[in-house]
Amino acid sequence: VGDGTTSVIILAGEILLGSQRFIDDKIHPTVIINAYRQALEDAVEILKEKISIPVDMSNENELLSILRSCLATKMTKKYGDLLPQIALEAVRTVITEEGGKKVIDFKRYARIEKVPGGAIEESRVLRGVMLNKDVLHHKMKRRIENPRILLLDCNLEYKKGESQTNIEISQDMDFTRILELEEEYIKKICDDIIRMKPDLIITEKGISDLASHYLLKAGITAMRRVKKSDNNRLARACGATIVNRPDEIKESDIGSGCGLFEVKKIGDEYWAYITECRDPKACTVLLRGPTKDLINEVERNLQDAMNSARNVLLEPRLCPGGGATEMALSQALTEKSKSVAGVMQWPYRAVAQALEIIPCTLAQNCGAQVIRVLTALRARHANGETSMGINGETGEIVNMNELKIWDPLAVKLQVFKTAVEIALEAVRTVITEEGGKKVIDFKRYARIEKVPGGAIEESRVLRGVMLNKDVLHHKMKRRIENPRILLLDCNLEYKKGESQTNIEISQDMDFTRILELEEEYIKKICDDIIRMKPDLIITEKGISDLASHYLLKAGITAMRRVKKSDNNRLARACGATIVNRPDEIKESDIGSGCGLFEVKKIGDEYWAYITECRDPKACTVLLRGPTKDLINEVERNLQDAMNSARNVLLEPRLCPGGGATEMALSQALTEKSKSVAGVMQWPYRAVAQALEIIPCTLAQNCGAQVIRVLTALRARHANGETSMGINGETGEIVNMNELKIWDPLAVKLQVFKTAVETAILLLRIDDIVSGTKKISDLDGPNQTQTAPAEPTEESMRE
Repeated sequence: VGDGTTSVIILAGEILLGSQRFIDDKIHPTVIINAYRQALEDAVEILKEKISIPVDMSNENELLSILRSCLATKMTKKYGDLLPQIALEAVRTVITEEGGKKVIDFKRYARIEKVPGGAIEESRVLRGVMLNKDVLHHKMKRRIENPRILLLDCNLEYKKGESQTNIEISQDMDFTRILELEEEYIKKICDDIIRMKPDLIITEKGISDLASHYLLKAGITAMRRVKKSDNNRLARACGATIVNRPDEIKESDIGSGCGLFEVKKIGDEYWAYITECRDPKACTVLLRGPTKDLINEVERNLQDAMNSARNVLLEPRLCPGGGATEMALSQALTEKSKSVAGVMQWPYRAVAQALEIIPCTLAQNCGAQVIRVLTALRARHANGETSMGINGETGEIVNMNELKIWDPLAVKLQVFKTAVEIALEAVRTVITEEGGKKVIDFKRYARIEKVPGGAIEESRVLRGVMLNKDVLHHKMKRRIENPRILLLDCNLEYKKGESQTNIEISQDMDFTRILELEEEYIKKICDDIIRMKPDLIITEKGISDLASHYLLKAGITAMRRVKKSDNNRLARACGATIVNRPDEIKESDIGSGCGLFEVKKIGDEYWAYITECRDPKACTVLLRGPTKDLINEVERNLQDAMNSARNVLLEPRLCPGGGATEMALSQALTEKSKSVAGVMQWPYRAVAQALEIIPCTLAQNCGAQVIRVLTALRARHANGETSMGINGETGEIVNMNELKIWDPLAVKLQVFKTAVETAILLLRIDDIVSGTKKISDLDGPNQTQTAPAEPTEESMRE
């Protein structure tokens, strides 16, 4: 099924179609949702334990047959095993392990290059990287076997100052000296490179003509301005390390894992092949074809096959295809629905019936007689033949395991889970006291981070802060235990004047002196920081490349341009104080409350974890899920749960739910109204009667007989059973304390106060409007009218 999008749309539409009937029958949406969630939880359990089968990962033919079934209905089926083999080889190439788990990031490290002009059969996987680049100079080598590769992310050009500089020359020798200084600088960085004897240099930045000349003389091939993503793939393919400064190159930074560097011309363009790598963790899928449209279609099919290969390699279990899984689930849930109590049984059973839309659609698409085929399929499954499904071409009922038509279990599984436990722990984490009172500001200090791509069960509370950031330099540490953290809200860059300043230079040494002043200033602020021996620096502003260099040499990890709100949460989590000037840092400003700093890659993004904090007053709730829409729904539910938890922690008293509190209040106020004198007794009693609307609404929503249930509930409360309420699913009268259905006292108080005050406000407005109307009537032609008499007790009683 590829990524399962079509199946999801069809099945979701059928389930929603069934929901309309229950809404029309006045079944409350909450009951329907609870039934659907219960059905989904049971379906996941059945899939894992009864329907899915394990995959033999060592059997190449079995894996290829899985990918063939993914492409069986697509245009590329006619090319046989070409695309399944490409997909499997590409995904296997990029498998890595992190923390004992398999990680397959083929979107980042298995790049698809589309080159029109050949046959589809010429497509293949390159064990390395392919770049749409030519060498820098036509005399440089275009073929090198077993090359030593150096990867850079810096310029091989003359360094320019950070501040705007104008140079005025007064003597003819000054200009010559400036050119000499430029040549000396470029020769120095080229000598640093040549010293390591690389065969091939690839940089993300520029290379000047003079640098190209020196490299050519040394027999070194160079390529410039490659993408950051391509440089990262090259590093994983050939084992090189990307270097920021030529004077810091070490032997271990040189990549020697590549077997062949070659530049070829395809059509009108040059392509560089860095291939035949030993144990590469990145690859390139070269797609050929006669037209761009055909290649684009092949790419879409290949993406589906790669998704399927990834799912099987991560979760090596399969379910039979052809609607067999859905029919087996449908019958299992139908049987299980008999044990579901109350009206929730009907939405639960509707999910079971909705699952049959998948085999029904398959039968329709192949022109079979739908009713006859489905009836026969139900009969086969009732006899225990759970692998029987529909052949999508002939409409016959066949064994899917024999035809080797399977779906990955990972695609079938989509699970919902409640977030109450997360909310309770999250709110407890951010409790503080101010003026002797508890303060719970979870909106500011309990941030919710939504990261699609996992299961709901992976959601959790982090005792600290999670940032969508990576470290400043790839050589900086990505894991530090018990780090000393320094938080800044200033720049670690050369200080510029607030007004625009132009510097005029009259001597050749002045420009060198300006660069030296910039370096001295940055070195000074870095020395102020290094003196305090922090392990991690986080600032809201920028950090220059030179400052990054000094911090890296001191073994300090740095992150820049974090939000003000995130910096405040970090201060509360690790106990640090945010500092404005590096020369004013004190030991007490260093945060030492963090247990672990770690940077992880989730999907295509890097996330920094500052967690395991001791007594943190800020936290992060990490929400995972298969889709953004699902995570957004979970977030809304979580916000409700966190509000409830906050109310209970601030006012630790509960009231029985299910309308029990309102019925008890109604009877108590009715009794108390007998001691109220005069006509005020009747509005007082009306409030008591109005409270019964809550249990009345609960009885209506669950389809119970309202009058009978309310009469019985009044009788139970009259006997002193004040915790008796209505079960919102079955309509039965039960003890709310035994069912543990409670409402926070703070919420109940606020509900009653707001309702009564709203009614009072509306009565006052009505009184003002009525009074204005009476005055205007008296000012009219008939001014002899008398005002109506005051209401008597008898009239009020009537």
